[in-house]
Amino acid sequence: MKTQIDPFESDTGWTVSNGTIAVRDNQEFIASFHSACLLISFSDAGVASKTFSSPVNLLSDLAFSTVANIDLTLDGPEASPLTVKFWSGTNFVEYYIQATQIFDQQVFWNNSATGPLANIDKIEFISTGPVSFFISDFLTFKDQFPIDTYKALQDAIALNVTSAEETQIGTVTAIAGAGIISPSRLPYLDKGLTIKFGNETHKVLNLTTSSCSFDKDFDGQQILGNYTDEPVYVKFPVLISPDMFSITTPGIAIYGSFDAEDSLEFEQYSPEADSFRTDGFCRVFTRGTTWKHTISIQGQSRINKLNEIILLVLKKTFNDKLIIYINGRKHEVIQPSGVQWIEFGDATDLLSRMQVDIEIFVTEMAWLMELQSTADLDLTWTINRLT
Repeated sequence: MKTQIDPFESDTGWTVSNGTIAVRDNQEFIASFHSACLLISFSDAGVASKTFSSPVNLLSDLAFSTVANIDLTLDGPEASPLTVKFWSGTNFVEYYIQATQIFDQQVFWNNSATGPLANIDKIEFISTGPVSFFISDFLTFKDQFPIDTYKALQDAIALNVTSAEETQIGTVTAIAGAGIISPSRLPYLDKGLTIKFGNETHKVLNLTTSSCSFDKDFDGQQILGNYTDEPVYVKFPVLISPDMFSITTPGIAIYGSFDAEDSLEFEQYSPEADSFRTDGFCRVFTRGTTWKHTISIQGQSRINKLNEIILLVLKKTFNDKLIIYINGRKHEVIQPSGVQWIEFGDATDLLSRMQVDIEIFVTEMAWLMELQSTADLDLTWTINRLT
């Protein structure tokens, strides 16, 4: 479970002293499929800060991904030239940033000296000297598997679904509150079809030769706005275990893995430390279990033309090496076989299914956590300059 605080795609709202901030499109430094990242450069000791338009409620951890051009051998976290402050009103907690030449997620346990912050309304990056660093994908999260894995896959597939939904199939004229509409000629109109017009999405429940009504899914059974000759587009919903839904075709479903296998070969039993607060305390924890999720992604439609679009979406998503971001952390998708077009061969021959089966290994972030003094730990970082 996660909440996006700021994708770090825009420099709007930032103030920087003794430095600059710039929007960059360096793909290798962008997490979670965002469109851009930020580059902050300090010429000397300085502060970069942003106040959010409204407070965001926090979960158990905060995180963002970063990489820096630091060229130092650091004797423990206190030697880091970068810290970050999370503010909630007049309360704050400050952490050292373990910036390295490797772009990776930095995780901070939401646990100040007086307890967890309820929300965040401001972030500050503080430098003690010249340094440049990229930041991306600021979020708060609490691991909940396997549903978090499903949602990450849903996001990855949706990136390719969006481009498939750009084909207009007709127009509609309707008034707000209407439960039945009479669209212009829609070549793919069928029960279970999901359509989008304006800012709303509806699924067809019943239809005649001249009208259709909607069921309760998505934006409900009634039209929300007024429209005149509004373009209509087919939607390809990406649903997680949609057994509780009435039939949705075309659509893509993510199934399986609620009975994930534990993978002992990846188990880590040695304690780790993170969330180094500037008051001398940190979190010490043992990594949780590594789970092997076996997942089936299935797409289906009654109409072959729409099946072809689904097939293209799945091939674009899974035929290359796929990386997904689960609560901001990068994971590789293992694909034992390619995308398949399965013909049911029944008497009606109305349905076909596109299917791809995958595996993902996911490690729980932390368990058996406790707060310890950094003075009790032997910590040394060796960091090389970013090239």
